[in-house]
Amino acid sequence: MDRCSFGDGFHPVRTEVRIVYDDSHIFFGFKCYDPEPDKLVLGTRRDGLLMGTDSVTVMLDTFHDMRTAYYFRTNPLGVQHDGRVSDNGRVADTNWDGVWKSAGVRIPEGWSAEIAIPLTTIKHRSGSNQTWGFQTSRYFPRNLEKSFWTGPLEDYRKMDGNGTLNGIDLTQSIRHLQVIPHVISRFEEGEKTDFEAGLDARYDFNSSISSHLTINPDFATVEADQEQVNLIRFELNLPEKRNFFLEGNDIYKQRIQLFYSRRIADIYGGAKIYGKAARSEFAILNAQTKEGESGEDSANFTVFCLKHDVLNNSTLGILAANKMINGQNQGTAGSDYSCGLATTHPLFISTFDTRI
Repeated sequence: MDRCSFGDGFHPVRTEVRIVYDDSHIFFGFKCYDPEPDKLVLGTRRDGLLMGTDSVTVMLDTFHDMRTAYYFRTNPLGVQHDGRVSDNGRVADTNWDGVWKSAGVRIPEGWSAEIAIPLTTIKHRSGSNQTWGFQTSRYFPRNLEKSFWTGPLEDYRKMDGNGTLNGIDLTQSIRHLQVIPHVISRFEEGEKTDFEAGLDARYDFNSSISSHLTINPDFATVEADQEQVNLIRFELNLPEKRNFFLEGNDIYKQRIQLFYSRRIADIYGGAKIYGKAARSEFAILNAQTKEGESGEDSANFTVFCLKHDVLNNSTLGILAANKMINGQNQGTAGSDYSCGLATTHPLFISTFDTRI
């Protein structure tokens, strides 16, 4: 077990963090000192822990590429808030939802919280002596304050100024298969009873590459979009919330967007592979849409995207997308290069070992 802290050691609101891990999880324990715990500002909505509430956050750059990371946030009630950032903080996918556990409680010194993250939830490299980028922070709204372990930072989502977790020993992850079947029925007086079946499946080839399959998914269970009125000639850009398209969706967010997954409506099924190998992140997706209510025929969408790290702060990406309908192909392709001319560094970089 290792421990870090931030804030003045004599300040009544200092924060202590303890970290342990095993072959299946990484755990974070927070002790947040507060002289007036009865004045805590508590959020209660999933993915709704904003700046105005007491909370703590962990950011993990599991490939230590200083470009992509997962973040996990919780509060004294154990409410969860998570997401992914990429392109060194330029792109934030707040709709990404991981499977993890959290808990919180008030204590005489203030409050404490625990976070348990399964290693199957986050893509990472396996092997001995791994290094992860790491940042932890705490919101203290009564002082309009956010404290960082390695601050100050120009932008809290940037990763090139984070500290590191060193010496992480992770054995090769066991190949993991998850299958979730579903059956939907409809009963209506005077009408014939209907049944529909489908399934969602995921297979992890290793800790950094996974495949996904969906057959007859039920997108009706997805959270509805907030109603908007569009009075301009450009289409609305709505966030992706469907599970099949969510993981890795941020890889398509180029500066000039060539592929927008929300243009793919209801589908009969689809398959995709997403992951990162060496210095390259990639995604391959194929989906077959259903006939539209307006009479549009079924279409097949195929998308390939590759991003490769160049030097220490740049990426080169290519994307090709095709829509085949009635035997005709309608496609687009392009490339982009993100060049980082400068790197933001904090006043100091903290490191500590995580060996048990």
